[in-house]
This record gives sequence, structure tokens and C-alpha cells, in this order.
Amino acid sequence: MVDANPDGRTATRRGVLAACSVSFTGVLAGCTNGLETNESAGNESNDEHHHHYHSAESRFTDEERSRALTTGKRVRESVAVLSGQRRGGNGTGGGTAWHIGDGYFVTNGHVVRQVTDIDLHTLDDRTVAADVVENSMDPDVAVLRTDAPSVPAVTTGDESSLESEQPVLHVGHPALVGEWVISMGRFVENGPFGVLTDVPSKRGYSGSPLATLEGDVVGLTTGAVPRDRTGSPSDDPEPDGDTVHEELSGYTYAHHVPISTVEDRLDEWTR
Repeated sequence: MVDANPDGRTATRRGVLAACSVSFTGVLAGCTNGLETNESAGNESNDEHHHHYHSAESRFTDEERSRALTTGKRVRESVAVLSGQRRGGNGTGGGTAWHIGDGYFVTNGHVVRQVTDIDLHTLDDRTVAADVVENSMDPDVAVLRTDAPSVPAVTTGDESSLESEQPVLHVGHPALVGEWVISMGRFVENGPFGVLTDVPSKRGYSGSPLATLEGDVVGLTTGAVPRDRTGSPSDDPEPDGDTVHEELSGYTYAHHVPISTVEDRLDEWTR
């Protein structure tokens, strides 16, 4: 569920929603525990939450990190901050969404289930209204309809082609880090509950696109394994610095709805 923003900020003081934990056959599955906002968004001096790794400290090669940054910056052009009014008028809620094409945006069902009057704030600094076409909790997918012609659509791939330890990334709005944040990890497995990776994830990544280093979106981020639940207020959404995060404090595995499932729902709901 999406918790209310305690001080009731309007859409111009956007809160950021989050991925959270439940069991994933002993490891992970997706849900959202609450809304966190982020007054340190884009603050590159906050060393506690921003990691700028030297090559000796990284699990990845210089080439992989360079490709992740280039690809992540391209993917985030398709990513938006989602905000809306919590049902019953009790504050605001939101999350991450991304353009899959023809004005349709994808996010999690749990992100939109508790909010109305949805707006999407895009990387090119526009705010567009969005209507929910349909949503579900199993799988955790929602499709939104917008008028967003200037926002590029992602390129989709095939999650079944992922190989063990393959580098992957996602782009979202994690609390205490920033907006349009690129995080990088490795593919673990395709299982009965979807795609499992060790891409760093925390509250705010719900609804994020999971992509390969080639830029093909292969999943929809829906959950993570948290070890802490801290947060703070947020200013208007601004992109995170040109950094690829390989670690975010307190989080390990991430769970993603396979892109094939997302596309099946899109076809079913928009045909």
C-alpha cells in the first residue's frame, strides 16, 4: 500500500513511492510499504547515500560501468515521477512509471491502486495527466494512458535471453538518493515469481524499468529486500547526478515482473 505524505504536500513537492519486501520463496516478492520523500535529492555531497566507486572497488569493468551510465541516461528519458492524491484525500502517493509506446506508461498495480488524479513529471520537465487503463496486483502491473508525445518509448527485450551474472540496471526515484537514479547489478535467475536480480533497490524504485546494458527493457521492478526504512522530504523532481550506483544502503535483491508479462497485459488491456 502507499502511505500518505504526512505533511500533505501538493504535486509540486512530489513524494516518492517505494518498493518493499515480502517473502520471495524465502527471498523476495513485491509490494510497496510506504511513501518516502527526499530532501537530499541530487545532493552529490551526501557521501552516506551516494557511491562513486573506483575501479578497484567495483564488481564491474570500466567498460561495463561506462555502458551502464550511457544506457541509463538514455533509458531515464522514458522514465517519469508518478504522483497523485491518496484516496480519501489523505495526502499524496506516487512512484515510478515509464513510456512503453503510443502514450502508454507502465508502473505497478500497487502504485496506482491507492491514488487518484495522477500526474507524470517527465525528464524534460513537463507534467502530464494520466488515466489508469487497467491494473492488477498479480502480476503487479498497471497501464496508464497519457498525452506525452515528446517522451521517447523504451525498447523492450526478452527476459528469457538473460544469462547468469549478466549486468543489468534500473532507473527510478529511491528515497534519500534522488530522482532518475541509475542503479546497476547482476541478473540472478528467472523463477516462478519473475526476474530476480541483485540490482540495488529501495523505496522509490517501484515501477522502474529493468534494462540490459544494450538498453532493452526486460522487466518491471516491483519489490526489494529492505533493512531500514528511513526517509526525508523532497523538492521538485530533478535528475540524479551522472552516477551509476552499485550499492544502496540497506538493500540487496530486487524482484521484477518479466517484460513478456507486462506486454501481455498491455495487449490485453489496450486492444
